[in-house]
Amino acid sequence: MSWAGRGNSLNKFEKFDNAVKSYDKAIKIKPDRYEFWTGRAWSLYKLKKYEESNENYDRVLELKPDYKLAKDNQKIVKKKLSKHKTYSFE
Repeated sequence: MSWAGRGNSLNKFEKFDNAVKSYDKAIKIKPDRYEFWTGRAWSLYKLKKYEESNENYDRVLELKPDYKLAKDNQKIVKKKLSKHKTYSFE
Protein backbone atom coordinates (compact mmCIF):
# COMPACT_ATOMS: atom_id res chain seq x y z
CA MET A 1 0.00 0.00 0.00
CA SER A 2 1.24 3.49 -0.83
CA TRP A 3 1.63 6.18 1.80
CA ALA A 4 -1.30 8.09 0.32
CA GLY A 5 -3.42 4.93 0.29
CA ARG A 6 -2.52 4.41 3.94
CA GLY A 7 -3.53 8.01 4.68
CA ASN A 8 -6.87 7.49 2.93
CA SER A 9 -7.53 4.34 4.96
CA LEU A 10 -6.58 6.05 8.20
CA ASN A 11 -8.95 8.92 7.41
CA LYS A 12 -11.78 6.43 6.98
CA PHE A 13 -11.03 5.03 10.43
CA GLU A 14 -10.75 8.56 11.88
CA LYS A 15 -7.05 8.17 12.70
CA PHE A 16 -6.35 11.67 11.52
CA ASP A 17 -2.97 12.23 13.26
CA ASN A 18 -1.56 9.13 11.62
CA ALA A 19 -3.19 10.03 8.31
CA VAL A 20 -1.34 13.36 8.30
CA LYS A 21 1.95 11.54 8.90
CA SER A 22 1.24 9.19 6.00
CA TYR A 23 0.38 12.06 3.68
CA ASP A 24 3.58 13.82 4.78
CA LYS A 25 5.58 10.81 3.57
CA ALA A 26 3.63 10.65 0.31
CA ILE A 27 4.17 14.39 -0.26
CA LYS A 28 7.87 14.03 0.41
CA ILE A 29 8.06 11.51 -2.45
CA LYS A 30 5.68 13.32 -4.85
CA PRO A 31 5.08 16.90 -3.72
CA ASP A 32 3.05 17.87 -6.80
CA ARG A 33 0.21 15.40 -6.29
CA TYR A 34 -2.84 17.45 -5.40
CA GLU A 35 -4.60 14.34 -4.10
CA PHE A 36 -2.06 13.96 -1.29
CA TRP A 37 -2.47 17.59 -0.25
CA THR A 38 -6.25 17.20 -0.35
CA GLY A 39 -6.15 14.22 2.00
CA ARG A 40 -3.78 16.03 4.33
CA ALA A 41 -5.97 19.14 4.32
CA TRP A 42 -9.04 17.08 5.22
CA SER A 43 -7.20 15.31 8.05
CA LEU A 44 -6.05 18.64 9.46
CA TYR A 45 -9.59 19.98 9.25
CA LYS A 46 -10.87 17.00 11.23
CA LEU A 47 -8.14 17.68 13.82
CA LYS A 48 -9.47 21.26 14.06
CA LYS A 49 -6.18 22.61 12.72
CA TYR A 50 -8.03 25.05 10.52
CA GLU A 51 -5.20 27.42 9.66
CA GLU A 52 -2.95 24.60 8.49
CA SER A 53 -5.84 22.95 6.66
CA ASN A 54 -6.55 26.21 4.84
CA GLU A 55 -2.89 26.49 3.81
CA ASN A 56 -3.01 22.93 2.46
CA TYR A 57 -6.13 23.73 0.44
CA ASP A 58 -4.25 26.75 -0.95
CA ARG A 59 -1.56 24.33 -2.11
CA VAL A 60 -4.17 22.00 -3.66
CA LEU A 61 -5.61 24.91 -5.62
CA GLU A 62 -2.16 26.00 -6.78
CA LEU A 63 -1.70 22.51 -8.22
CA LYS A 64 -5.25 22.11 -9.55
CA PRO A 65 -7.04 25.48 -9.72
CA ASP A 66 -10.33 24.07 -11.00
CA TYR A 67 -10.72 21.41 -8.28
CA LYS A 68 -14.27 22.03 -7.04
CA LEU A 69 -14.06 19.73 -4.00
CA ALA A 70 -11.04 21.64 -2.70
CA LYS A 71 -12.77 24.98 -3.27
CA ASP A 72 -15.89 23.78 -1.45
CA ASN A 73 -13.92 22.29 1.44
CA GLN A 74 -11.81 25.42 1.78
CA LYS A 75 -14.98 27.49 2.16
CA ILE A 76 -15.96 25.27 5.08
CA VAL A 77 -12.51 25.65 6.63
CA LYS A 78 -12.62 29.43 6.24
CA LYS A 79 -15.99 29.56 8.02
CA LYS A 80 -14.47 27.63 10.92
CA LEU A 81 -11.47 29.97 10.94
CA SER A 82 -13.69 33.03 11.13
CA LYS A 83 -15.58 31.53 14.07
CA HIS A 84 -12.41 30.57 15.95
CA LYS A 85 -10.41 33.74 15.43
CA THR A 86 -9.19 35.37 18.57
CA TYR A 87 -8.71 39.07 18.76
CA SER A 88 -6.25 40.87 20.91
CA PHE A 89 -7.28 44.14 22.44
CA GLU A 90 -4.79 46.89 22.97
